[in-house]
Amino acid sequence: ATCPLLLPTLIEHHQFQLIAKLVLQLKDVSADALASILRACLPPASQHAAAAAALKRAADHRKALMHKCLEKAEATEAGSKKRRHASRLAAAVVLTTQGFTPAQLLLHTAIAARTDMLQTTAAVRTLPVEAVLQLLEYARKMTNLYAVRLPEDAPALCKKMGLPLPHARRVVEFAAQCIDPHFTRLAMLPSARGVVAALQQAVDKQVKTCTQLSPLMGSVEHLKTQRSLPTTQDATQATRYCIEMLTLS
Repeated sequence: ATCPLLLPTLIEHHQFQLIAKLVLQLKDVSADALASILRACLPPASQHAAAAAALKRAADHRKALMHKCLEKAEATEAGSKKRRHASRLAAAVVLTTQGFTPAQLLLHTAIAARTDMLQTTAAVRTLPVEAVLQLLEYARKMTNLYAVRLPEDAPALCKKMGLPLPHARRVVEFAAQCIDPHFTRLAMLPSARGVVAALQQAVDKQVKTCTQLSPLMGSVEHLKTQRSLPTTQDATQATRYCIEMLTLS
């Protein structure tokens, strides 16, 4: 960052909307800055009047953007390419807004921040175990959402609206980095078992889906590009198609 004091100052003054915009631009967020963002949206800091009010304003701003996306989707021509794109954008914003608390909406920003594994582990290590449980609950909710309804490109869609969102892989890696430095304390807490077990079920669901898709190999990528199936006239251009797709045809 060109100004190392900018992000800490925004965090100190609870400027969560500006923090979200800044996180989208930064190539690297330090462990101290990440820890500060996490503390700001988790108790007891998030229960202070100023922080709670700022979290609510940020949540209201995201909800306003959500309604804007829905209105734009409704206003576009039915069946058109623009309508499909606008509908996918609206769905991504709705799914990652509804059902989330103001604090969890800020966690979208914190966990989407570009940090390496060592920085993330260092940031999480400083948090109390109660805060870690809330982070794991967020990870469970997001992992389950990705496994069931949220498209893989949701972060790219949300970014167009200035809304940070972590990728599925980032969410799972973050959960692992939460568990690693706090493993002993989490293992001794009865309240942690339910959260960790629910997170495991969500991850297992994602793994099962990926395992079922793996035999398709190149076919999935081919279908993603929406190319037509090969015909006998395409024999001279067989290199354009994966082996699996040629077999299907």
